[in-house]
Amino acid sequence: MKSRAISTVALVAGLIACGHERSADPSALPTQDDALLAVTNDHWLDMNIFAVRGGTRQRLGTVPGFKKDTIPLRLTVLSGGTPVRLLAEPIGLQERHLSDAIQVGPGEVVDFRIRSPLNLSSVMVSRR
Repeated sequence: MKSRAISTVALVAGLIACGHERSADPSALPTQDDALLAVTNDHWLDMNIFAVRGGTRQRLGTVPGFKKDTIPLRLTVLSGGTPVRLLAEPIGLQERHLSDAIQVGPGEVVDFRIRSPLNLSSVMVSRR
């Protein structure tokens, strides 16, 4: 029993000693083929952001209240040739905002500004 405890402590100590900060996953880094979603959250609540296409939504990330964040839009989100809409869902509130349909291509930037009240939010697409 005592040797098992010592082995466990040695294993945990070894894992801690070998632990180090990893570099970012290369698949998570934006490429030139990706578009960028620049979100400015002027609302006091944190917002979950989704891409909506054909009744299906894909979570893109969360942007804290009164903060800005940039989220890469992968080609998998953009593919299909059909327009996409952005959905902002405040955490802790039933209200939400669904943008107009936008067409986004590789290398473009989508500026999504979330306002208070949410119905004043806007979206704009431009080239990098």
